[in-house]
Amino acid sequence: MSTTTMTETPKSKLVEAIERGQFQAIPDICESMAHELALKTDMLVDAIAKHSQAELQQILIDDGGRIACYQREVARTITLAMHLMFRADTEEIFERWLLTPPGAAMARGGIMLGNLQADLERVLRRVEVLSRRFLHFLEASRSATEPA
Repeated sequence: MSTTTMTETPKSKLVEAIERGQFQAIPDICESMAHELALKTDMLVDAIAKHSQAELQQILIDDGGRIACYQREVARTITLAMHLMFRADTEEIFERWLLTPPGAAMARGGIMLGNLQADLERVLRRVEVLSRRFLHFLEASRSATEPA
């Protein structure tokens, strides 16, 4: 597992898009985040399946802190984004945004506030899956250090 693969932290693009009322950007940002989380989850699954316990222990030493940090940062980002998206004033901002050309285009495409909230929830589910896989990875690497 490369040390650079787990070091990227989520950009604040998602939170900034919500705060600035750039709702048209949210589906793509969420899709990108969900894809990145799925890739990182798959990397953990592959590491567990393909490496010995001693190798897992070395991966934990080399990358464990970065993996945990990445997971925490993504969780914080999506939690804040969900908090912002579910506020009453965001709904008012969204309703005004629907009157703009980008908002009207999204509405014609059937995208409404509930769809954007569902996109955030999908990313949160990916964070939860990554967290479970990371715990499994920790258990697998820990068993390498426990006496028989």
